[in-house]
Amino acid sequence: MSNREDAQRFMTALYGERIPDDSRLVISWGESGKAITQHRWESDLDAAIAVAMSKAETHNVYFGINLRDARAEKERNRGETKDLRYIHAIFADLDYGTEGHKTDIGLPK
Repeated sequence: MSNREDAQRFMTALYGERIPDDSRLVISWGESGKAITQHRWESDLDAAIAVAMSKAETHNVYFGINLRDARAEKERNRGETKDLRYIHAIFADLDYGTEGHKTDIGLPK
């Protein structure tokens, strides 16, 4: 199975066959080791996947799991909490151990 097929299956599992008309999926990317500098709001799932796959060849790519309100598209780069339209999933980034973390207080082991 190709990366494109994997991406399509993953995005379809999250969003169904299409992004609702009142919503946008935000794709963000930046050079490795640098801040995220570019954002694109997509209303079409296939277009969003195409952008992400294209940018992933040379950049780190991220997307906001929860869809944004289409009305906020021209106002903000990635959107803000108040711009969320639908909550499709909840993501938790759990850190533990010490390797790879820059902290003086340490993390649970």
